[in-house]
Amino acid sequence: MTVVPTSGAPASTDFALTATDCQPATFDAQVAPKRGVAALTWASAFESDGEPLTGVAVKATKNVAVTLPPSLRGRAIGTLHLGTKSYVLKGSATALHRGKLQVSLAPGAKSFLKVSGLPAGTQRVEVDLKPGILRLRSPRQSYRLSASLTAASGTVSGLLVGGTYV
Repeated sequence: MTVVPTSGAPASTDFALTATDCQPATFDAQVAPKRGVAALTWASAFESDGEPLTGVAVKATKNVAVTLPPSLRGRAIGTLHLGTKSYVLKGSATALHRGKLQVSLAPGAKSFLKVSGLPAGTQRVEVDLKPGILRLRSPRQSYRLSASLTAASGTVSGLLVGGTYV
């Protein structure tokens, strides 16, 4: 490492660096190449040692379309899973509102899904969406989604997932 003080000559040094209490943050998405079910999963830990989440969100960054077919407006569009509890999501801008827990859906927007007000202790969030809501614009081109997780200590963003169907 080279340090350049505001006055004087640059100086180089070596030092040991140790990171502790690093918490894993993961995001996974399954998007069918054609009309099919989509699954989104956020986790702050692989086991029980992660920091509890307060919210999660996802953006469509490449070749992903989010629509709300007229046949699903006001009807069940999927499920939110939080540990042993599951909630039905409805086809509207506010897909779920239970106390502080809220799920917002914005068809056509890059930032299309946001879950906020998660119950205390939540370390894993799963969202399953019915066919036709989250899809690839072109099944032969690569796609990418970008997610974020929010906890009391801050936000982790830019968790990328994607690929190409062959």
